Amino acid sequence: MQKFNTKKIKTYLIPLTVLVLLLVAFFISKSQDIKIKEVKTNDYEMPTYEMPLSLFAEDKIQWGSVNTDRDTDDYRTWTYATVDAGYRSAPTTILQLSKEEYSNKSETLPEIKNADLIYNEDGSWKELYDEQIEKYGDLAKRFLPEDYITNLEEFDVDGDGSKEKIVSICGVGGNHCPHGIVILKNNRIIFNVSAGLTSLNVESTETGNGFYVQWVPTNSKDPKWDTGLCCPPGYISTRFIFDKNKFVPIYEQENLYIKIKNTQ
Repeated sequence: MQKFNTKKIKTYLIPLTVLVLLLVAFFISKSQDIKIKEVKTNDYEMPTYEMPLSLFAEDKIQWGSVNTDRDTDDYRTWTYATVDAGYRSAPTTILQLSKEEYSNKSETLPEIKNADLIYNEDGSWKELYDEQIEKYGDLAKRFLPEDYITNLEEFDVDGDGSKEKIVSICGVGGNHCPHGIVILKNNRIIFNVSAGLTSLNVESTETGNGFYVQWVPTNSKDPKWDTGLCCPPGYISTRFIFDKNKFVPIYEQENLYIKIKNTQ
């Protein structure tokens, strides 16, 4: 009968037990590392207040929830709304707006199209085309049928005392308009911007020199901007000035909304 040396077996078992314990400890520590490295979700909480929505002007209302038991067209009857009356950061010269999202290139406007090139044979979008031409005339015919005008404003942007046209446009059938904004001077495009995917706007300055581009970041490292396109928590305002025959961004500010639960 073969005999086993029990002393040797014990000698082998001790290092093996230590090895197993080390492996277990290693995998536990790795699992803890994995948990620590999990991507943090957006935990930003918008400040909320209870008061009548009627305290705020309509142009300050951004988005919200209507009260279906009341007049849904009247924001003062909504259940709640987000209001552009919250936090604004100090200006920073470290800009998030990408140079690929705006251009100073001078371009001619598209040609005015006749009805044959605008209206579809199947009659789709006819009502929209009719409304656009009635409201904006030949300017609408330059962008139709691919794009339509969502807003038209006029104010001075280059400090010469004359007003330029600021035209917001959106792809026909698209949502979260506008998709782009062009500035026109003497029937030429002198500036265009298409930053972000929602809530794009160009606002006048107090001096007539330049403008503010208001936009919502889509690739920010800050998790608070990681929200649905319907419901941004605010926007970035980038100040442009007119310098050496072009528009130059010089600083940005972060603007965050507040949430108002309607008590009226």
